Amino acid sequence: DKAELIKPCEPVSSQEEGWEVCDRILDAYEDLINTLPEDTDVYGISANQIGIKKRVCMIIPHDTEKEIIFLMNPEIMGVSEEIEFEESCLSFPEETFKTKRYRSIVVGAMNHQEPVYFFGEGLSVVESIATQQHVDLMNGLTPHDKIISEDTDDQEEKDIGKTIFSPT
Repeated sequence: DKAELIKPCEPVSSQEEGWEVCDRILDAYEDLINTLPEDTDVYGISANQIGIKKRVCMIIPHDTEKEIIFLMNPEIMGVSEEIEFEESCLSFPEETFKTKRYRSIVVGAMNHQEPVYFFGEGLSVVESIATQQHVDLMNGLTPHDKIISEDTDDQEEKDIGKTIFSPT
């Protein structure tokens, strides 16, 4: 429900609460994956997509050898190299969105003592994009808010300014 998605989520107050939400997201994902067409790629789910108004998301790496990443109260701390990207969203299954995102990001989260780096050999661009989309969703922004206008190359920035970093 888009009306629910545009309401910002509340932070989790503890890692214990966060892990409870993570368990519920994982259960929903396991139920969902069995109902989707076989060729559907899912790279992430945020708690508000399953009706939980908490700042928790799950990022599913494209490389199946890598572990799922759970982020509690994630904040994007740094970005590098803006790119155009055509993305989709489970909450809007019939739509794709041409957006501007960042190839590489640095994320801080309650359940990670060190920032999580989404660039280079660590995670693919798709996981970086998925993380940005889910942080946006938890902030009350949908992919509709990030669409690049067909009339101009400018995109209205609706999120907080980020620190630019170099991933090298």
